[in-house]
Amino acid sequence: MKIQRLIITLLLIVVAVQATMADDIKVVGQNVENLFWNLDRTRTTQNGVPIANYNTEEGRTAKLTAIANALSSYQADIYAFNEVECNMEILYVLANYMSQFTGQTYQAVEDELSYDLNTEPDGIIKSGYIYNTNKVKPYGSNTATGTGYIYERQMRMQTFESLASGERFTLSMNHFKAGDPATNGAARVNNSTSLLNSLPQSLDPDILVMGDLNSQMGEECLNMLVSAEYEEQLLKYDTNPYSYVYLDTPELIDHVFANATMSAQVKDAKMLYVANPSSVGYNNAYSDHDPYLVTLSLKAQESTCENIHFSETFASSTGLFKSINNDASTNDWYHPSGKDYVQMSGYSKGGSNDDWFVSPAFNTIKKSTAAITFDHCMSYGTQSKWPSQMKLKASADYTGNPSAATWVEIPFTYPSYNSWTKVNVTLPDALMGKVRINIAFHYTNPSKSDAPTWQVRNFTLDAECSSSAVQTVTQDFIIGSTRKVLENGKLIIVTPDGSRYNLQGIELQ
Repeated sequence: MKIQRLIITLLLIVVAVQATMADDIKVVGQNVENLFWNLDRTRTTQNGVPIANYNTEEGRTAKLTAIANALSSYQADIYAFNEVECNMEILYVLANYMSQFTGQTYQAVEDELSYDLNTEPDGIIKSGYIYNTNKVKPYGSNTATGTGYIYERQMRMQTFESLASGERFTLSMNHFKAGDPATNGAARVNNSTSLLNSLPQSLDPDILVMGDLNSQMGEECLNMLVSAEYEEQLLKYDTNPYSYVYLDTPELIDHVFANATMSAQVKDAKMLYVANPSSVGYNNAYSDHDPYLVTLSLKAQESTCENIHFSETFASSTGLFKSINNDASTNDWYHPSGKDYVQMSGYSKGGSNDDWFVSPAFNTIKKSTAAITFDHCMSYGTQSKWPSQMKLKASADYTGNPSAATWVEIPFTYPSYNSWTKVNVTLPDALMGKVRINIAFHYTNPSKSDAPTWQVRNFTLDAECSSSAVQTVTQDFIIGSTRKVLENGKLIIVTPDGSRYNLQGIELQ
């Protein structure tokens, strides 16, 4: 018995020491102004500073060297970039340069983004990440926080995990629409709307939002972030920072925002005046934006809950939903030009249909109920067959392949023929308390004959946090073969045999 008490005491000491130790992670972000691997894209010859303009290997090497020279001294664990070419090659090269200049090992975060070189002579840009493999690793996949052809590439989100502690946080790197607020302010509001709709998909509740947001504090798109309880960190640690100079006027248009749990773990945030012509001189500048450095002090946070208020009208696009063709036919869920809905039809397309329209993921931890609404219209085919051909489903284990996931069918009201009907349903109890769930509109038809048409608009999902909701384990840290677990907001110790103890060493029943 004395030996067991000694073991528990030692475990408590380890837990106490770990709880007081901070896991520092450094993150650098920058718009590097059209950094391309390909040399025949016009974006590399239309920039405002000399080193940013090139169409030769020597010019490309000069810009890469300038970036590595300026940023390597900060030894960041993660570098996040705006305005890199929309391929993986340029991130591989950046990782290689940073490895050479720091003596560390950097790798690029894969994102599977690309573009057609034959149809895009100007080139396409994206946001991307490289990371120090000795300090962190990507957790989960790199996903979009923006919508549409442009912003699904320039607005991204990636969760990272510390190798030392297992602590995680999500880093969202974004590039909003540029231009005068009077002309392009509405577009940036759309950027913020997409971003805020996407952030609940985060695989971790601690969220850092960064990037060239092309807007100063007080503009509506940033007010939306503040209203969503995201705090600007550069202004928190420096009263007068700037990242860009326009007509000799310094402006802070690159930003770092953190939600409450992330803000509590930000140790410092500051601009690095090493790239802009106003900072280093015209001939030494490699970008029109200066970079910024955020130092995080990662610690275990008590489990939190954020309400979900998600809406997607489908008025102009398929939004954050993903269309997946799971058959040999040529048709998909799509947004018809000039319409305010999305649509799926197997008519005259040939072959059988197995087509999915899948929502982004939602976290239902600490939520007792989730309400789903949408308007829909059905026509063509045989009306009595509609319930077997068009279904609403949800999954807690979907990872990209509908066939590999377990789906729960959600009963809903079918409309009269060619008549718009509003649906109000509740997510099944079995899908509450989950880290992530996805909703799907599933269309099937065995052949092109007798094929119905399904139209959907104005989808919403709302879920409120509840103190009475069942809470599952939210954090798990390995200490040898013994675990420290955050359960129902309290730390406990779980030994290899499954015994559970509080932090006073008292066994829990």
